[in-house]
Amino acid sequence: YQQKLIDYKKMRNINQDEKQLDRVSMRCVHGFMKWWKHVIGSMRPKRFELDRSQWATYSNFKEMYDALEEAMLECQIAQKLPQPTWMDKEGNVVQSEADAFGLP
Repeated sequence: YQQKLIDYKKMRNINQDEKQLDRVSMRCVHGFMKWWKHVIGSMRPKRFELDRSQWATYSNFKEMYDALEEAMLECQIAQKLPQPTWMDKEGNVVQSEADAFGLP
């Protein structure tokens, strides 16, 4: 495609600088993105809250873990147990919370 671009530029007498013949200008990229914006999405970076207490809330973490659990079940990486169970680091079922690792 690079040769097609060079031929196109020479035919239309666009940017005859030899160093720039094989490159697409930012003006062309912006025009392309404007023309095809309904097909190609491009987002500008967004600023997020820098104060951890504003985003590190119980509801945000619960939502994240619920989505993670759903994805792991869907991919069959994990299986849902009939009732919450305490386990140690090796994955063995334990009877008390004191011997457990992580959440039920």
